[in-house]
Amino acid sequence: MADEATIRVSLSFAKGSTVVSLSLGPTKFDVAGSNALHNRQKIGTSEEAVLVGDVAAGGYFVAVNRDATNFVELRAGSGLADLARLEPGDVCLFRLTDDATLYAISDTAECELEYAIVDA
Repeated sequence: MADEATIRVSLSFAKGSTVVSLSLGPTKFDVAGSNALHNRQKIGTSEEAVLVGDVAAGGYFVAVNRDATNFVELRAGSGLADLARLEPGDVCLFRLTDDATLYAISDTAECELEYAIVDA
């Protein structure tokens, strides 16, 4: 079967005379594996691995910070520099590399990170 997954992304911004609008998709792609994961993980103030279960390396990752006050930062590995910061309610979407082990850390109090990963 082909085109098992679909991605749609949209961003609009208007302030003063600056207007930006970017909409992509739907982009459909084949999924070689058969695993997917949807999880809500509590992220504390100490770095911890984002649980990926049996999803193959290199899958698509989409997440939202469900906390109302604190931000969550994502790292591409343990002890590495932060690569993304999710303020309360922020979302992100990206494809993981084959060797990525994603880590997360909250700023001042435990947060809940809701995410989904789909085999690539």
